[in-house]
Amino acid sequence: MTQSLHKEYTPLSIARQLYALATPRERRLFWWLCLLNIIMGLFEIGVAGGISLLGVAMSAPESLARLPLLEEIRTALPFAPDIPVALQFLLLVLGGVCAATLLKNALLGYITWLQNYFSQRIAWTMGSDLFRRFLAAPHIWHAGQNSAELLTMLGWKGYVATYAATLLILFTQMVIAVFLLGGALIASPLLSCLLFVSVALLAVIIQKGTRSRIYDLSKDIRHYDLYNSRIAMQGLQGLREITIYEKKQNFLQEYQKFIVAYSLKNSSRNTLPMLPLWVLEVAGMLLLLLVLLIQVHLGSSVAAATGMLTLLAAVSWRLLPAANKTMNAILTLRSYQPSLEKLLDFVAELPAPERLDARAVRHFRREISLHDISFIYPNAEHAALQDISLTIPKGSMVGLIGLSGSGKSTLTSLITGLLRPQQGHICLDGAAWDTSAERLNIGYVPQNLYLLDATLAENVAFSHWGEPVDEERVRECCRMAAMDFVDELPEGIHTPLGERGVRLSGGQIQRVGIARALYDRPELLIFDEATSALDGATERAIQSTVENLRQHVTLIVVAHRLSTVEGCDLLYWIDKGTVKMCGAAATILPAYEKTLQQPVHDLAGGHS
Repeated sequence: MTQSLHKEYTPLSIARQLYALATPRERRLFWWLCLLNIIMGLFEIGVAGGISLLGVAMSAPESLARLPLLEEIRTALPFAPDIPVALQFLLLVLGGVCAATLLKNALLGYITWLQNYFSQRIAWTMGSDLFRRFLAAPHIWHAGQNSAELLTMLGWKGYVATYAATLLILFTQMVIAVFLLGGALIASPLLSCLLFVSVALLAVIIQKGTRSRIYDLSKDIRHYDLYNSRIAMQGLQGLREITIYEKKQNFLQEYQKFIVAYSLKNSSRNTLPMLPLWVLEVAGMLLLLLVLLIQVHLGSSVAAATGMLTLLAAVSWRLLPAANKTMNAILTLRSYQPSLEKLLDFVAELPAPERLDARAVRHFRREISLHDISFIYPNAEHAALQDISLTIPKGSMVGLIGLSGSGKSTLTSLITGLLRPQQGHICLDGAAWDTSAERLNIGYVPQNLYLLDATLAENVAFSHWGEPVDEERVRECCRMAAMDFVDELPEGIHTPLGERGVRLSGGQIQRVGIARALYDRPELLIFDEATSALDGATERAIQSTVENLRQHVTLIVVAHRLSTVEGCDLLYWIDKGTVKMCGAAATILPAYEKTLQQPVHDLAGGHS
């Protein structure tokens, strides 16, 4: 287990990581939000003070005349002479409270929108960065990953948005609480301390009693999410075999395995954050009653008691929701923290990204040669290739044969640049070739072709994905690939193929793969077990197509079936990561056929 898995996370440390991820524009937006929250705090204490004055204006309006600023404002306003002074003060204070409340809520609406916008920006920035690192990760890393988990991790950017928004809400409520508490303490230190310290202690007790429970519930829910994503992807991707083996019900039962536990735990997780509101509301009202009883006991005047009680009530009226939102935010952070921890641990363990931009194309005139190449896969007991050397002359048709696991596909992965030699080097025309910086103009036809859920033309033009499709070039490639079925399609080259090419036969899909490989006018065309899953007649038809292509490009044919490589100019027999024999097909194939007639348990390998 890596060290990053033991890392302790806190909301502050997660916030720092999110801030480090943010773009310069997003960081400026964050500091603008901080300034707006301070202004919001000033408005909150202003509204609370206005409500206190409103209480005094209703109970003892004559006492407001002793406030010079308020008196100046009243005399400056054009009140009618027949309106009593007490009513004028009431109108003045109530109008001021209405104006302040309007401005405060308008600012609050803007801050709320800005917080959500900022959170979504952060989430998409992280999601884009994660997807970029997936795309830029070495091919060998992807071979050891579960695609369902990778998709789930990308989907967790929604958790990042919620977490960031909650952090901002927490910050807003803390700023509001600081201003409200500061104003109340200035007005009445003793009573304010009694009220707010009591509420704070109660809040801490509730928070400590619920946060660990929410964290544990969230860890279980995270496990259920990952497990269900894996089962769902396996069920959808393997639906053909699942149907054949009558395992639909089994997969459905496995998907529903945690439905009761998930529902119970999620319900509890979503209910617990509401607990502080219900408790603190009751406690706040009881404490206000206690404050009033203390003032009566101390013999305070009606105006003083009303003003102080109104101020504390106004502060509590805003502080209790602020305290509740703060508690709710803390518990929400706790509920999403397991997913964020998993995501951040995963990001920390990602390999160093490789380049995303296209490598420069390098041409060769005479040959591609491999010299003393060795390669071993992670955690493998034996090397896939060991001190292997071979040459591919330009304009030739070269075949690679050998049992599964002999190293044939590893060789093609090295030539295409998917893998890097761990020892030895690859040369073009005798000069060293750095596959990490330069690429050949390659066409690649795999055994299982990846098809877009798009039109035939878009699939053929896949090597130029994102660019306008050259329809004439598509038709030319279809002719070269002997795709005589194109005219039978409902919309010709513009016919949607459906997900994984469900509208085409296996032989037709392979011809689409050949047309795709030809679209970019490659110098080197690689057939990697491209006909191994086809019937004999279809294989012979595609083999004929391959024979016709040898006039235009250099061909590498990786095959199990010996008939596929009979027409090769040069044949390499790969055995346990080494070249056992090389030469003309007429020489190599008889010797290889004799080996196939012998027990092969001692020839089995690992990676192919």
